[in-house]
Amino acid sequence: MSDRVDKGWAEKGLGSYSTEAILATLQHYGIQADETTFRAMAEDAYPLRIAFRWMEAWKGTGQFARLPGSAAEVLWRRWLPDRPTPGEFLEALSGVLVLLGRLLGGKAAAAEVDEALENVEAVCARVPEQDGVRDGRFFEEAFSFLPRQQMEAFDALGEALAKAGHAEAAKRFTRLEETVLPERVGIATAVVRAALGERAAAVDYLKEVTSPRQPSPRHVFAVDALIHLNELTPAREGAEALLDEAEKAEDWHLAMDACARLDHIYTQQGDRAARQALGERAAHIEAAHAKAHPEHLHPHKH
Repeated sequence: MSDRVDKGWAEKGLGSYSTEAILATLQHYGIQADETTFRAMAEDAYPLRIAFRWMEAWKGTGQFARLPGSAAEVLWRRWLPDRPTPGEFLEALSGVLVLLGRLLGGKAAAAEVDEALENVEAVCARVPEQDGVRDGRFFEEAFSFLPRQQMEAFDALGEALAKAGHAEAAKRFTRLEETVLPERVGIATAVVRAALGERAAAVDYLKEVTSPRQPSPRHVFAVDALIHLNELTPAREGAEALLDEAEKAEDWHLAMDACARLDHIYTQQGDRAARQALGERAAHIEAAHAKAHPEHLHPHKH
C-alpha cells in the first residue's frame, strides 16, 4: 500500500503529499477515488460539493475529519489544471482586498494593485460560462468561504475607493464585482458613479432598474442602492412597485423583502400612515406565506 497522509497534514498543507498518498488516505477512510471518477464528478460540481459527496461515506475523525475538502481542492488542481477552483479565486481575491485596503491607507503602490487585479481577473477569465455569464455556482462556493468581515469589505470597497479619490481602481474593482455577481451589473457602478460626482445620472439609472413591472433580484438591489444613497423617494416608488408585483405573482418571500425595505423607508420619512397600512398588508402577506409554506415553522427573517 502506498504511504498515506500523516497527522501533520493540516500544518504542512496537503499539497506537499503525493497524489498516491492522498488517494490511499481517502481509501483508508472510506472513499474510493481515481482520476476518471473525479473528472466525471467535476462535470457538475466544484471541489466543495465533491467533498460533501465524499463526506457521506467518510470515516475519518480528529485531524482527518476535514481532509476531504482539502483533498478535493488539491486533486482538482493536479488533474484539472486548466480549470480554476473557487479556492484559487478566493486566494486571488483576498490578495486584492488586502492591497486595496492598503491603497486606501496610502500604503500600496499602483503597480502592486495592478498586478493583484490582473491575477484575479485572469482567474475569472478561466471560469466556465453559462448563458453568457460566468458560472454562478463557482463564485457562490468561493464566497461561502469568505469571512463576513471580508464580504462586507468587498461590498463597500468600490464606493470607498471612489470617495478616497482612487477613481480608476474603483471602476476596475467594480467591473470585477459585477463579473462575479452579475445581478449587480450596473447597480454597483451606479453607486461608484454617485461617489465620483455623477449622482444624478446614477440615480436615473437605478430608477430605470426599478421601473420594470417584472420583479427580479436586480430590482431589489437597485432599491437597496437608492436607500444607501439616501434617495428615499425613488427608493419608495421602486419598492412599492416591487411589492405590488410580488403580491400579484404570489411571490411571498419577495413581498416580505419589499415590506422590510418599505418599513425602513416609511420610518425614515416619518410617514406613520403609510407604515400602519404596510403593517396590515404585511400581516396578510405573512398569512399567505404561512399557508403556501406550512413547512416553515418560524417567521421569515430578513
